[in-house]
Amino acid sequence: MLLSLLEGLVAAGVWAWDALTGDSSSSTSAPTPQPCPQRPSGATPSRSTSWKSTHPQTSSRCCAQGPLPPAGGGWLAQCGTGNLPVGGPTTVYDPNGTPLQLSASDELASGGEGTVYRCPGHDSFVIKLYKRDIVENPEKQKAVIERLQDMLSIKALRTNHDIAWPQMPVYDAEKRVVGFVMRAVSGTSVGSLQGAERIRMLFPGWDREDLALVARDFLDKMQLLANHGVLVNDFNPANFIVGRDHKVRLIDCDSYQIPSANGGAPHVATSYFASHVAPEILLQPSLLKRPRGPEQARFGAAIIVFQLLMCGQHPYSHKNGGMPEENLRSGKCPLGIGAGCLIPTGWYNLLSYLPYTTMDKFIRMFRDGHGNSSVRPTLGELRKEVEKFLFEMKRDPLRKDLSPATPKMKSNTAQGPWKKKAA
Repeated sequence: MLLSLLEGLVAAGVWAWDALTGDSSSSTSAPTPQPCPQRPSGATPSRSTSWKSTHPQTSSRCCAQGPLPPAGGGWLAQCGTGNLPVGGPTTVYDPNGTPLQLSASDELASGGEGTVYRCPGHDSFVIKLYKRDIVENPEKQKAVIERLQDMLSIKALRTNHDIAWPQMPVYDAEKRVVGFVMRAVSGTSVGSLQGAERIRMLFPGWDREDLALVARDFLDKMQLLANHGVLVNDFNPANFIVGRDHKVRLIDCDSYQIPSANGGAPHVATSYFASHVAPEILLQPSLLKRPRGPEQARFGAAIIVFQLLMCGQHPYSHKNGGMPEENLRSGKCPLGIGAGCLIPTGWYNLLSYLPYTTMDKFIRMFRDGHGNSSVRPTLGELRKEVEKFLFEMKRDPLRKDLSPATPKMKSNTAQGPWKKKAA
């Protein structure tokens, strides 16, 4: 069973170390994938030995489906705790059995599931290696392989340079899958965009129009995932990386909910970020074991959009309130009349420049949608509102200010959109 899963990974689309520096524009056709050569029983490769060295008839590119274009940058995100010995070199293998040495100096970051290493000789890619308890547990490794196989089968995401999607599995000397190669990503996290002063420091010259362009691209990325049946589980702002080109890069993608390529149940992940999750998940933790729905992903995405348009402010922050996740749990959102709580000091001016219909969508999402997921706006509706805000900023440049000194005139906002409760 495990061998057939490994061969399925090859069929889904895998490469070799020497393919990582290729240019997809020069590739005209992809070789037909073949099963990876097996290490002879009882043989243990040395650090200078590959599986194919014992099979001279096997081409060095037998498992390649074509070269990978470089992605650029350096990915420094939280991705798991190390499973490799500290200090000494460790050898991993590509699907051909070609070895690659990793050392402690290659380690970039570690966390709960594995460790991320730079890929020596291939700066546009990094390698995530799983913890020992995942590699050595047959049930966990089977789940990892099945998830990886289904992720590799989604070509539109695998070839997108803005998404740190798995590119190929990597193996140990026993030909167990111990991790995968993914694109390197660089930039500034959405979570760092907190307050006008910090935003100007990180991105000199930026204003609210720039943040709206980032919000639009973020929604486009969420829609791209949804088009392929993929849902984000963990809306930690640190997992969304912003560049000066207003593009959002996605990391921690193996925590997403992934559809099964054969039509079975999706691969469920229990990860979430407490201040950026649909309230029913906070209130009913048993839901974590079930597949999440689009309405739950929309809720988390809307919090990110609100924070981008509001210079880092959280929609469940309010005057004299607790932490955002506490207010989210209880449904205390200050938007709209009858909220029962007041907007924080300093919000008024910034809120007043949002279009009325945009505020209406946020009220629907965070007030009406707190206890009724069916009324939550769609990604398309949110994107339409971001487009409208961009249009209004071109007509009225005062809307672009990250820290307006005065509010929008009430005569132009019909009492202010923040004062109206959606029907």
